[in-house]
Amino acid sequence: MLRGKPHLSRIAYPCIEYSGGFFIGLDEEEADRSEEFIAVCAEAGIPAKAISASELLSLEPRISAKARTAVRVPDGSFDAYRLAMMFFTAARNLGAQILPWREAVGFDISARRVVAVIARNLYSAREERIEADFVVAAAGAWTGKLGRLAGLSIPVTPAAGAMLAVKGRLVDHVISRLRPPSDGDILVPQRGLSIIGSTQRLSDDPDWITPAPGDVELLRAAGEELIPGFSALPVHAVWAAARPLSGKAASGEDAEGRSLSRDFTVVDYEASDGLAGFASVVGGKATVLRAMGEKAADLVCAKLGIKAECRMRDYSLPSWRRFFDGGRP
Repeated sequence: MLRGKPHLSRIAYPCIEYSGGFFIGLDEEEADRSEEFIAVCAEAGIPAKAISASELLSLEPRISAKARTAVRVPDGSFDAYRLAMMFFTAARNLGAQILPWREAVGFDISARRVVAVIARNLYSAREERIEADFVVAAAGAWTGKLGRLAGLSIPVTPAAGAMLAVKGRLVDHVISRLRPPSDGDILVPQRGLSIIGSTQRLSDDPDWITPAPGDVELLRAAGEELIPGFSALPVHAVWAAARPLSGKAASGEDAEGRSLSRDFTVVDYEASDGLAGFASVVGGKATVLRAMGEKAADLVCAKLGIKAECRMRDYSLPSWRRFFDGGRP
């Protein structure tokens, strides 16, 4: 889902569909949130406009007739796989070396400075030493695990969640519920599919995450609330992954970690822990990945004495397909 990301939409437009979106209220409680929601959007600089239920149904006739109100917002969707591959291709074209199928298993630390990453080649099972002037841990939900290898405590909470795609493009706009974040509160069209998501639960380990028991039934029921007949449609795919929430979830009422920030920060561990040559990107999500990269690159340049302005916002990313043919135009 994309809201107010002009740089990303310009440099990666081939994998982004700006369809627009609606936040809808299916009952009185949700409908009563519309004015507050519009005011919050205005504070954030996001244009939002209330429309009637009849206008919503004229634009999206499959939406439940229970809809009481809707708020139109700029919104869209992106292909997460293609977006990542476009950045990989651009990095390689600019001189980066991509080393897939390597798992970081340790760091060489000399005089309180990280000087190399120790990686295991998952094909050969051999360990490799990768020299580094500076290391940035940008491993999402695995960042806390990498930090422990360097003797650091990085507050990242893996939050597992599942999504479900059915065959058929049921709507042309992103449809969200006018309620606090909860399971199954957004329906996204992507090419010939309709994707409902997501669930959320806390996880101790981001490895080997699969949909939890009951996730499929919950998501199909959530889709049914939005689109009558959704639950009877053929399932194309169900998948799960972990969000890298910033901070540690408190015990008690917030068992799903929804109070944790989706924002990100770049942490310099020389300043905080006396470990030079090492930083991490904590939190964040795919829709702000360009900004995350810019902040991380700015820190690395400052640490290495490089004076250069980040040009990523003006760089047109190559097609994701170019990664597989060596980057040929």
